[in-house]
Amino acid sequence: MYCLSPPLEEVPRGDWFCPNCIAAANDAEDIGFNQGKSFTMDDFGIVCHDFNVEFFGGEEEHAMASIADIEEAFWRMVEEGSGKAVDVHYGADIDTSVHGSGFPRTWDPEHGSGARDDDTNTYAASPWNLNNLPRLAGEHDSLLRQVDDHIPGVLVPWLYVG
Repeated sequence: MYCLSPPLEEVPRGDWFCPNCIAAANDAEDIGFNQGKSFTMDDFGIVCHDFNVEFFGGEEEHAMASIADIEEAFWRMVEEGSGKAVDVHYGADIDTSVHGSGFPRTWDPEHGSGARDDDTNTYAASPWNLNNLPRLAGEHDSLLRQVDDHIPGVLVPWLYVG
């Protein structure tokens, strides 16, 4: 709203979108998304920590901004449109069959039937585990059981980080 001339004091009723932003988005090839650097998760953690220290003034080694601090900064940027520009690093469509995830898999030696941790076995076999969901049989039968292909994002969960 601040970029209009004159600026609007409040968003108009209904489904309203800033005409300047729509025009800019239509002109942009990637609509604001650019291919960025590749990070390991460890490197990504360092970048996040460094941003936290610089943007929020965190001093301690493990100090992190609170969710309330992050939300307040976000809405301040949205409403006022001022302040330092922020680059958002976002990892999308990461194939968990290659990189792993938070969901243990029954076919992995460390998580399968031979695993020592009974809780891990329980989670690996759970119908709520995203690795199992597309292949469920019986009461919770999934149509995706009929697909014999390995389709990341459909039969294999994707991981997103930001």
